[in-house]
Amino acid sequence: MPFWRNDEKRAKEAQAQEEIDRLKGLAPEQLAAEILPALGSDGIKSKLTGARVQEISKQMLDGFGSSMRVNPGVLLIPIREGLQRLEHANLVMQMASSNVDASTRWRITKTGEEALAAGDAAARLSAG
Repeated sequence: MPFWRNDEKRAKEAQAQEEIDRLKGLAPEQLAAEILPALGSDGIKSKLTGARVQEISKQMLDGFGSSMRVNPGVLLIPIREGLQRLEHANLVMQMASSNVDASTRWRITKTGEEALAAGDAAARLSAG
């Protein structure tokens, strides 16, 4: 593999790690405001069944490529905290688990879609 491709891959991995560190450093309400678009119409395409936390984590790092050295799994707990904040503000809701996949799934609510459209999700989170 040419050296430039290795350098390019390392740069992408470094950017992904910087983004993980940034997201982990956010307060739960701030992270929640960044999670909500992942569940909106331009985000994960699973409106009916909802999205798993792992899918949301991957969506948050979309654009950085995949790598064995970058672990989006370290965001699972902070994302769960952010989802809890979103749920308390009525911006997302948990979906019932199916028998095939017992993991919790999340979907945006109508109120969440309105907050995204109005650009006031952060204000709704701080008010809630």
